[in-house]
Amino acid sequence: MVTDGETMREYFVRNAEIFSNRWRNYATDFFMDGTNGIIQIDGDKWKQQRRFVLRVLRDFGVGRMLIEERIMMEVEIFIDYMEAKCTVQEVDICAMHAVCVGNIINNILFGYRFPQEHVKIFNSEEPPEITDFTYAYLSEIDRRKKAGEPTEYFSEWQLTMLLLDLFFAGMETTVTTLKWGFLLSIIHPDVQTKVQNELDEIGNRITLADKSKCSYTMATIHEIQRLANILPINLLRTVAEDVVMGKYYYPAGTLCIPQISIAMNDPTNFEKPKEFRPERFLEDDGFTLKKHDAFFPFSIGKRQCLGESLAKAELFLIYANLMRHYRFRTVPNKPNPSTKRLFGLTTSPPPYKCVVERRIV
Repeated sequence: MVTDGETMREYFVRNAEIFSNRWRNYATDFFMDGTNGIIQIDGDKWKQQRRFVLRVLRDFGVGRMLIEERIMMEVEIFIDYMEAKCTVQEVDICAMHAVCVGNIINNILFGYRFPQEHVKIFNSEEPPEITDFTYAYLSEIDRRKKAGEPTEYFSEWQLTMLLLDLFFAGMETTVTTLKWGFLLSIIHPDVQTKVQNELDEIGNRITLADKSKCSYTMATIHEIQRLANILPINLLRTVAEDVVMGKYYYPAGTLCIPQISIAMNDPTNFEKPKEFRPERFLEDDGFTLKKHDAFFPFSIGKRQCLGESLAKAELFLIYANLMRHYRFRTVPNKPNPSTKRLFGLTTSPPPYKCVVERRIV
């Protein structure tokens, strides 16, 4: 188990080829029906799937204006839906942003609808414009067959398992982070007010182009990610070959874990780590974002989250736009929502409700 930032970089970045294999057992193979998907596979199949996913996400505009339009469409629908909830005494904000994030992922992976024509259409002479990940993958299978290229790593069953991995990774982690984000903003109204004051200087519609003017908001999102620390145990890796690192010898197959949850909660990296302090991510001038070497919310190395750019855009656009339009507070005559950590594949807070008040008329 590796718990300090510099050693993690030595192992999982500078020696990524050796420390990037996945630990597999009967349970993981049974769940994914062997070496399928992308999270639990390694070797050439993993490299090809990873390369393909990154290319398709790039083509779909992840990290650029195109993906922002998809996200903002859902955010604006979310904001409109919230209008009716402002008169309700208690609101389940978690359920609502889960629908928002789920629709963004559905849009990218399936184009919302997933009819039988997804498969049939690629038997035609002129397939349509690629509009979602499923079409892109089926198109790649079709292209390889026509070109006489190997298709052993590309199949409809592999696509099914890959979509399962991508949907879970893209949905669960972002939704859980937002659960913590709104909870922490509710129980720390002073932080919420500072975020809103900053956003008020920008306008009603916050976009990715505004990030440079939202240093406190960005610092707050980083602190939410650090304190939420949603992966209690990072996904397990194994050593690909016998290797000596410093004074340690690791035979091939040795289990190794970049335990980012410890690094992000270590007082040597973050003073008073149990406290919610967005200012720790700001330089002394109060405007420049500070980089922390032990901040790994998306893991590290080649196994780092493939959808990092998408998740960053979602977190900023959803959190900032909702904070711009609404204030979130504790239900009257009830205690603050609990921050007890419920452990599962991710670490979530207990379900909670809040009061939503409109800020913009």
